[in-house]
Amino acid sequence: MLENRSIVLAEDNENDLLLMRMALRKLGKEEAMFWCADGENVMSYLSSLGDDLPKLIILDLKMLHTDGFETLRWIKNKPRLATVPVVILSSSSMPLDLNLALSLGATDYVVKPHDFTQFCERVNDFIARYLPSNH
Repeated sequence: MLENRSIVLAEDNENDLLLMRMALRKLGKEEAMFWCADGENVMSYLSSLGDDLPKLIILDLKMLHTDGFETLRWIKNKPRLATVPVVILSSSSMPLDLNLALSLGATDYVVKPHDFTQFCERVNDFIARYLPSNH
C-alpha cells in the first residue's frame, strides 16, 4: 500500500504543478500533497489506499488519458470516496465545464488565475475551507 497524503493533486501541466507546489509550500502544506499526472493515476492511487483517505482531491479538467470529468465521476461513484471534497482547479472558465463539474459532484470549481499572487490566494482559500488546519 502506498503512503497516504492529505491532498491528492491531478495535474498534467508541469508549470501548474510547480505553481501548486510553491503555493502549498507557502502554506506549509507541500509535504501533504500526492501528485498524479492524470486521472488514471488518481484512480490507481485512491484504489490502493486503505481506510485512511485523503482530506482533499484537486483535479484539473483537461488531462490526457483520463480527464477530470471522468475521474470526478469515478470518485463520486465510490461510496468510500464520495464524501471527500473534490475541488476542480481548471483554466476553463466556460459555464458548461463549471455546470458539468458541479453536477457530477465537485465541491468547488476554481478558475486558475494567471497571476501567482492570485493563484496563491485561491489555493489558500480552498485549503482553508476544505482541509482542517491540523493536517
